[in-house]
This record gives sequence, structure tokens and C-alpha cells, in this order.
Amino acid sequence: MATFAVTGATGGAGRVFCERAIADGHHVRALVRSCDKARELERLGVELVEGSLDDAASLDALCKARDVLVHAAAHVGDWGDRDTFFRVNVDGTRNVFEAAARQSVTRAVHISSVAVYGRPREGNITETRAPQLTGAVYEDSKIGAERAAFEVGEKSALEVVALRPPVIFGPYDRAFVPRVLHLLKKRMALLVDRGEASLNCVDAHDLADGILRASTVDAVKGEAFNLASMPVPTIAQVVKTIAEAAHLRPPSVSLPFPLALAAGIAMERVFAIAAPTRPPPLSRQLVMQMSLRVVYDSSKAREVLGWQGGRAPLDALARTVREHFVN
Repeated sequence: MATFAVTGATGGAGRVFCERAIADGHHVRALVRSCDKARELERLGVELVEGSLDDAASLDALCKARDVLVHAAAHVGDWGDRDTFFRVNVDGTRNVFEAAARQSVTRAVHISSVAVYGRPREGNITETRAPQLTGAVYEDSKIGAERAAFEVGEKSALEVVALRPPVIFGPYDRAFVPRVLHLLKKRMALLVDRGEASLNCVDAHDLADGILRASTVDAVKGEAFNLASMPVPTIAQVVKTIAEAAHLRPPSVSLPFPLALAAGIAMERVFAIAAPTRPPPLSRQLVMQMSLRVVYDSSKAREVLGWQGGRAPLDALARTVREHFVN
């Protein structure tokens, strides 16, 4: 039995990992902003520590006498304030990894993202590709977070491993599936170039399995692993799957990339003035992501970690929507 310290335990990926770890007989302690709002985790058997990523005392309490840190907390999105992204993703990561090192945690699994590759437009992307800054706040902050994690590992005995998932879906998803469903219900969903671009994704349950494997496999200090489903579906396939599972009509409008990009830029400008705290339904970053033809190759995870997840992503996605997002 292992003892885990977990951040982001109330999020989509973190919550599923906690459930899996508890079910497998491990002990889990989680950092939460409010214990009163995390009683479901407590009933599950998770020990709660109230605090934040900028509170050294609570981070030390989280990591004390733990075998493994799982850092799943992050500020995610294609819209928002740069300072917030970097404070949470970069500074917060460094803070919790330094606490893990101080408390003699053996290994730390950092939930990074394929965003560190800078959103290449096409090709088969493996971990040999170097992270690439693009100026996009989320992508750049995830590069900074991963670097911070590895830097702490290089200066201490902490064994740091990074997992790089693409879009994550699951029962507690508050971002991807809910956003698509909202657009479908409002009849605002559209495709770019007929939705022929790839949409790399992974089920949160498969990610949880990858985390457990990364927590125990030997000789992976300083390594990074893509964790993406195969085969990679297209955006049109993913949106159609969600629509059919929710008994909604799939989008019938498709814009060519140049027109969609112009529309995204225009919407950003309007929302920056009219509703600065809300993400626009279309942004330049979202349009760019909807036009990528890439495969984030997970061969390394399958070979080194023995990860077998992500074999039928559309089936898993349909099941998730039916079981957790349809009334």
C-alpha cells in the first residue's frame, strides 16, 4: 500500500485518481481549498488538508510522511489573465514540489499537458520533441510548471515524472464535455474545416491508471510520458459522439480556417470589453486547436509504464456522457 499526497483532488482528473487509489487500497491525503466543500472526498476515505498552493504550512502538512505526490492542480483554459495562469501553474507547482522535497517524499507525478509542445500543426509527436513557447498563456504556463517540477527534482532526491495528457474527459469534467454540450444546446457549435482535424483525448480513468503506474515503475526519474488514446478521433467524430449520447443535433455549420480564425479574434475583442470574465464561444486559441492534425504518440508509456489505456476513446466518451451528463 502506498501513501499519496494529491493536489487538484476536486478536479476531474484528481477526483477519479483518488477514487481509483482508494479502491486499490492506498491511503490518500488531499489538499483542498475548503474542507466543508470537499466532504464527498472525505466520505470516500480521503484525508483532507485545507490550504492552497501558496501556503507552505499546508503544503508541508499535505506531504508529511507520504510516499508519492500527485500534482493535478492547475489553472486550465484558452482564456484568462496571464498572472493567474503563471501564479497557479508555475509558482504553485514549484511550491508543492519544494514541500515534497522538504518532507522527503520519494516520487512526484506531475500532471503536465501535451500543450507543452506548443500545439504543432501536424505530425506524430513523441517526447523527444522539445517544449516550445508560443506566447499563449496556458501553453507557456504549463511549460513553466513542468520545468519547475523537474528543477526541484534535479536539486533534491525527489523522483519527478511528468505525464502529458491531451483533452481529459470523465465523470467530473467541468471543462470539455460541459462546454461542448452548452454549445450544442444553444445551437452555437460549429466545425472548422468540417471537423477533419484530430482531437487527442483520454479518459480520466485511463489517466488514473497511468498515474499509478508512474508512481511505481523504476528508473523513470526525469522522464515525461504522453498519455493519449488511440486511435485518435477527429473533432467531427467527437462532437457527433457527444451530441448523439445527449440526444442533441450535431453541428451543421463548418467554417474554413481563415474565416473561423477571424471570427475567433473578433469574439475575443467583443468579450474583452463586454464580458471580460467569461470565455468567448470561439477564440483564436480554440480555432488553432480545432485545426491541428497531430498524433501525440503514447508508445513510450505503453512500453515503459505498461500503460494499456485509451483503446476505444469514442466508446468511453459516449458512455461518460450518457452516465454523467444526461438527466
